[in-house]
Amino acid sequence: MKNFETLCDLISTVIEADYPYRTDNYEPRLAKLSTTIKTDGWNADELLPLFDKSFASDPQLYLMILSAVYWAAPDMKYMYKVEEIIMTGAVNMNMSAALHFQTYHQRFLNGALDDYAIRRTLHRYISQRYTKELDVNIEMIPYEKREHKFAVVTTYQLLGSRHAPTNIVLSACHHLQNHFGYKVLLVVIGEPINTEEFSKIWTGDIMCPNYTDRWGAYAIDYHGQLIHCYQIDINSASRDDMLSFIGELYSMHPEFIWQINGLPRMDQIWKSMTTYVAMPVTHGHEVSDAHLLARYQTGDILPETEKYIEAMGQKTLFFHFAGFGAEEEVQDIDYSKKGFGIPEDAFTIGIIGNRIEREVNDEFIGVMVSVAEQNDSAFFVFIGDIQKELPDIIESRSLRLGYRKDFLNILKILDLFMNPKRAGGSGGATRAMNERIPVITLPDCDVASFTGPDFVCADYDEMIATTLKYITDKEFYNLQSEKAFAKRQTLFSTDTKSDMQKVLDKIHEIAERQ
Repeated sequence: MKNFETLCDLISTVIEADYPYRTDNYEPRLAKLSTTIKTDGWNADELLPLFDKSFASDPQLYLMILSAVYWAAPDMKYMYKVEEIIMTGAVNMNMSAALHFQTYHQRFLNGALDDYAIRRTLHRYISQRYTKELDVNIEMIPYEKREHKFAVVTTYQLLGSRHAPTNIVLSACHHLQNHFGYKVLLVVIGEPINTEEFSKIWTGDIMCPNYTDRWGAYAIDYHGQLIHCYQIDINSASRDDMLSFIGELYSMHPEFIWQINGLPRMDQIWKSMTTYVAMPVTHGHEVSDAHLLARYQTGDILPETEKYIEAMGQKTLFFHFAGFGAEEEVQDIDYSKKGFGIPEDAFTIGIIGNRIEREVNDEFIGVMVSVAEQNDSAFFVFIGDIQKELPDIIESRSLRLGYRKDFLNILKILDLFMNPKRAGGSGGATRAMNERIPVITLPDCDVASFTGPDFVCADYDEMIATTLKYITDKEFYNLQSEKAFAKRQTLFSTDTKSDMQKVLDKIHEIAERQ
């Protein structure tokens, strides 16, 4: 029988096991909370009004409860409530930004990206609040006074060469310098999260942006172009530090600022300073008030999103883009099924990515088990870090290869790229398609935006049935294989300079009217 007070007591034990530091009691107590919520039949629609009534007056406690329940019984409605609390101003700027990163990350992982107007409202609230707290007033640099061969490219994190968003950012800088003679300053707006402070308002796992230790000015030699960089920690910077930083960038009079994969806080500042273009590294439009919203990933845009952007007076542009990608490090091994100890008659299904430990969840494990039970040839190959224990039928018919620097060669042992429910994965999928390996995916994600409808399943039930068809129907497999290769040839730029010129032309068109 449902008892709200008993449930709250159980939530309290989870919080106590995780604060001020995580104890060995956390996992079993979280599991008990999860079981209780499922067994008693609680859901977010019932719990949120009760939580509002009981805890709305104590935002710190409310946030800890929402996060605890989210990890016990994942439902994005708890994250949406966190976003509502952010916009009340209940916590300081750094903690608001850290909360936003949690919901931003969970939206990405769960593909919860169809409410563009709501995400823009939250993004704008954070950006305007930050600008107001800095008490900074920035006048637009007149077009004729700008340094017309100087541009700022900005992002929220810059990692190693095997990090796909990093390669997109560095490739854009390279193209601007190499093809158009621009001097580029790459600015990394760092927002490292103080987990000790954040744990006072958050229960469970904390998602953190990652950074190198190169704070301040440095340079990167990227495919023959020296790219000058500056990485700043805006969470620890004082107001005077930020005003000095903004003032120095302003004094350089950039012709434009191009944000690729950004977070909210600097949005209004960039927009006030010069012509501002924003581009995501996922499908859809960037969540930004930028003058120009550029995108390079294919896929339809929801009509309500297009109407919102038009109403905001923003311009949009789709263009083809090609980055350099990571360099392949081939090993002196046999790149064949036999060479990896896989039965030669097995049908190998690749599950690939940087976050598959989390993405291979109970629902997706059920998909794999169903496929394996219905066809003895099914064999799963995991590329990326995955440590969790899997059902015996999967453990006995799978191979865990971890991260691979010889990824393109590893693809030679795969027959199918299977994409779990997630937002990312397009880098691996498009490389598989180039090797004539078909892809199978759900809709409304990066992979689906690249593959097009020929490789999209409506749900996991259809994914199971279609995977079995790939295994048993050779004619169907060969047809899809050729479709995959043909589609891949249409996705990326074959004339980088001409395609980048489209972006610059649109920037100049906007700039000349400012």
